[in-house]
Amino acid sequence: MVDLPDLPKIKKQTEYVPPPPPEMEVRTMRTDLESVSASGGISLQAEEVASLLAAEEKKSSVAPRSSGVLSLIAIGVVVLVAAIVVGFLFFYIFSGSLPNISFLLGGGEPQTEDGVEEDYQPLPNAYPTFKYESYLKLEAQDIVPVVLPREGASSVAELKTFRQGLLNALSAVRGRNAFVEVLPQDSDELPYSWAEFLKLNDVALLNENFWLDVFEPNFNLFIYRDGRGAWPGYVLKLQQDEAVTVNQDSVAAIEKQSQEIAKLFIDPPQGGRTFEEGSVLGTLTRQKPYDNPTGAMFVYAWYGGKYLVLSTSFDGMGAVITLLQQR
Repeated sequence: MVDLPDLPKIKKQTEYVPPPPPEMEVRTMRTDLESVSASGGISLQAEEVASLLAAEEKKSSVAPRSSGVLSLIAIGVVVLVAAIVVGFLFFYIFSGSLPNISFLLGGGEPQTEDGVEEDYQPLPNAYPTFKYESYLKLEAQDIVPVVLPREGASSVAELKTFRQGLLNALSAVRGRNAFVEVLPQDSDELPYSWAEFLKLNDVALLNENFWLDVFEPNFNLFIYRDGRGAWPGYVLKLQQDEAVTVNQDSVAAIEKQSQEIAKLFIDPPQGGRTFEEGSVLGTLTRQKPYDNPTGAMFVYAWYGGKYLVLSTSFDGMGAVITLLQQR
């Protein structure tokens, strides 16, 4: 064993303890406010502000309620749209056409499918009232009144009754060739206008508004009788501010209405030919002959620049023109 030399003794160092750190004051918003207040500044007080997390929680708690309101509104809109669609379907089923709602969308008054406003169709009580006047200047005893119910003929039997009434009125007139003026009126002795007379007898000749706007409501109905039958005729007068040259083309459109023309006869004829030009006592006419032994013929003419004469007989037209010439 080797002996080691003695080592020098090391002085034991005392353990070092650092001094405490200097005391520091922490500034906060509250201390700043107290400092400002102590120095005579404005007195302010801090308020607690909810944290961002709390705000998010509050927002999330409100969201479900707002979503519920929106859902109710959406359901209400769907129900309303469904009700409108069902209403349109019911209207279409029962009327055969869809309702026109253009006026609800700012499109003006309701219109037809062609974009043209519907023609005004006057009610029976909307026809003008007037005092009857004879354009033929016959004596009062030669004018035979015939009553036609104002509600119109509701059946073919009633129409035959009216025609029979005309024949009965003629039975009291003596002579083989007789010309009689007939006054169609209602049970209150009010005369019928030409437009209403056509409607009550189911004669769709031209447009009703044309007759109302262009001609006087007053008209004369006459019957010319010969050995072959009784032939009605009609005398109309233009309104004061109307002219033949303006309206003759419109009246000529009746030549395309053969079925309606036939209704102007007491006994509607069959087998009519096309219209042709003619003349009666120097007055130009348009006439439509019929292929039958009675000699039926529809004739119309303008006379004196203001009268339109429609006759179911050529000879009857001559008799009327003779009377008009005597005015």
